[in-house]
Amino acid sequence: PMSAEGALITRKSKNILFLGPCGRNKKKIKYLIDRGHSVHRLENKITCAETTELKIDFIISSGYAYKVPNEVVVKFKDSIINLHATFLPWGKGIGTIFYSFLLGQPVGVSIHLIDIQFDTGPIVCRKIVEPSSEDTTRTHYLALMLALEEIFFETWPIIESGNFQTTNQLEIKHRPPYFSRLDFEKIIERLPK
Repeated sequence: PMSAEGALITRKSKNILFLGPCGRNKKKIKYLIDRGHSVHRLENKITCAETTELKIDFIISSGYAYKVPNEVVVKFKDSIINLHATFLPWGKGIGTIFYSFLLGQPVGVSIHLIDIQFDTGPIVCRKIVEPSSEDTTRTHYLALMLALEEIFFETWPIIESGNFQTTNQLEIKHRPPYFSRLDFEKIIERLPK
């Protein structure tokens, strides 16, 4: 790529670890490879030793089933992001779309830095994705997955450069509730259909 002044812009190829299932992340991984990065994918629990062995420069989590260990988070500080299918700080916990619909909360997608808590790291970017009147939680989830992919493609060049700003979630005035699996199951029991 060329800059506005016509100078060639070079970017350093990264050795990226992608955490999460293949199907959900296939296009994102291909995109990164097409940009010249080496990509390793993992669905199992990650260890700090594996990141050293693989010489990882950057970690991306998308649909990863485990909490990233604190020592990995600390080691990668500003080089570890999560692609999150909610409009943070809303939508933390289980049944996020259901609760957002029920409580009239904003629904959308976010990319945030991973910290040692769950989904509390600084927000890199986010976008509201309005549901249609025909949407169910399932159909809107599929729309969120497409929007998350699009926002990743749009934002990655900035993230890749390391020249991005974040918004601390604590600076966002509203403090939405967190819903546990038990909370969600209690409500679902009352809604058999």
